[in-house]
Amino acid sequence: MSSWLRIYDNTSFSIHRQMETMARLQLMTASGSRIINASDDPADAQRIMHLRSSKNDWDLYSRNIDTVTLNLESASTALQEVSSALIRVKEVTTQAATGTYGDDIRKSLAEEIDSLLEQSFSLANYKSLGRHVFGGEAPDNIPYLAVRENGKIVGVTYQGSRRELQTPVAPGVTQSGTFVGDNVFRWDRREEPVIYGGTGAEIGIGTASIRGTTWMNVTHDATDYSAGAASGIVAGTSSGGSDSILGDHTIAIDSAAGTIRLNAGPAVAFAGESDLKLLDENGDTAYVDVSGYTPGWDGSFTITSGGSVSLNDAAPQAIDLAETNQRFTDSDGRVLYIDSTKFQRVGQDAIRVPGTYDLFGSLIHIRDVLQNTHGMSEQDRSDLLTGAIDSLEEVSNGIAQSMTVVGGRLQAADRLKSTVTALKDRASSEVANLENADLAQLAIDLSRTQTLYQATLAVASRILSLSLLDYIR
Repeated sequence: MSSWLRIYDNTSFSIHRQMETMARLQLMTASGSRIINASDDPADAQRIMHLRSSKNDWDLYSRNIDTVTLNLESASTALQEVSSALIRVKEVTTQAATGTYGDDIRKSLAEEIDSLLEQSFSLANYKSLGRHVFGGEAPDNIPYLAVRENGKIVGVTYQGSRRELQTPVAPGVTQSGTFVGDNVFRWDRREEPVIYGGTGAEIGIGTASIRGTTWMNVTHDATDYSAGAASGIVAGTSSGGSDSILGDHTIAIDSAAGTIRLNAGPAVAFAGESDLKLLDENGDTAYVDVSGYTPGWDGSFTITSGGSVSLNDAAPQAIDLAETNQRFTDSDGRVLYIDSTKFQRVGQDAIRVPGTYDLFGSLIHIRDVLQNTHGMSEQDRSDLLTGAIDSLEEVSNGIAQSMTVVGGRLQAADRLKSTVTALKDRASSEVANLENADLAQLAIDLSRTQTLYQATLAVASRILSLSLLDYIR
C-alpha cells in the first residue's frame, strides 16, 4: 500500500512541477522577460533593480537639464532684447549730447527713453516656466520693484536673491539656470565721483558709497552780518529764502557815493531800503537791509552765508563751511564726502559715480536730463549726457558678459544632456540584456515541457488505472 502511495505522490509532484514550469515559461513568453520573480535569478534581479534606479536618476537629471536649458534660453532672449534697447538709447543720448536739439525734440526723445525703460523693467522680470530667471535662488518672487510718480518710473529696486539657484544635473554636479539680476544689470567698478553743477562744491577724500547719479540740492539758510555790525547793515527780509550765496563774501560801502556792492558786482545806490537786492560778478544774490545804516560808515566787511545739503531728497544736513571732508547721507543711507569749504552758491549739482551704474538708473537719469527736470544749464546737460554714454557702455559691458555666461552654460548643458542621455540609454540596454528572454529558446523549452507534461499524464493515467484484476488475469 505504501508503494502505491509513493507512486501517487511522485507522479502528482512531477505533474505539479511540470505545470509550474509550463506556466512560468508561458508567462516569460508573454512578457518577454526571463526574470519574473527575484528568485528566478537573484544576482541578475538585484543588478536589474540597481540599473532601473540609476535610469530613474538619469531621467530626473535629464529633466533638470531641460529645465535649466529653457531658463537659460529665456535669459538669453531677454538679454538680447535689453541689449538692443541699449543700442537705441545710446543713439538717442549721443544725438542729444551735441546740444543741437531744442527742448521739444529732447522731450520727445525722453518719451522714447521712458518707453525703453518700461520695456527693460519688464524684461528684467522675465519668466520661464512661471519662474523669474533673474531672481536668483528665489525665482518665485518678483525680482524688481518700481517706484512710480505720476505713472513714471522714478526708481527701481532689486528684491531678488543674492545667490543663484543650483539645480542637480548629474551626480555631484549642479548648474544654475537663474541669475542674480543685480549682478546682470549693474556694473560694479567704482571710480571717483564727479560733480556737475555750479555750487562750487568739490569731492572730499572719504570713500563714497553712493551709486549712479546722485542729485545734491544745496539751499541757503541764513547770512551772518555780525562782522559788519558797526555799519548797521543786516540781512534783508528776503535773505533767508532768496540769497543764493554760500560761504564768505564781501560787502563794500562807499559812503560818499551812497552805494553798496556785493563782491565785485555792480555798485547799487541805497536809501534806507529793508530788502535791497545785490548781485555779484557771477550773478549770485544777497538781500540786505540798509535801513539801519550808520551814516558815514565806509569800507568793507565779510558776510558768511550758511546752507544745507539734501542728497536725493533726503533730510537736509547743515553745511559745515570749515569742514574739508564733510559726510552727507542720501535717502538710502549711502554716503558722500564733500569739501564744504568750497561751496559758493545754492543750486543743484549732479554727482556721477562712474562704474556704479545700473540699467534702470542710467535710463531714468538720461530721461530726466533730457526733460531737464532738475533745471541744469545747457552745458551741464550736455556734459551729463556725455557722461551717461560712458555709463551705458558700462551697463552694456555687464550685459554682454552675462550673455557670454549664458552661452557657455547652454553649451555645457547641451554636452551634459548628451552624456546623460547616453548613460540612461546604456542603463536601459543593460536592463534589457539581463531581463529580456530568448524567445526562440523559450519556445523550445515550452514545447519540450508540454511534451513531457503530456507524457507524464499518459503514464500516470495507465499506472493509476491498474487494479488487482489486471494482475489476476
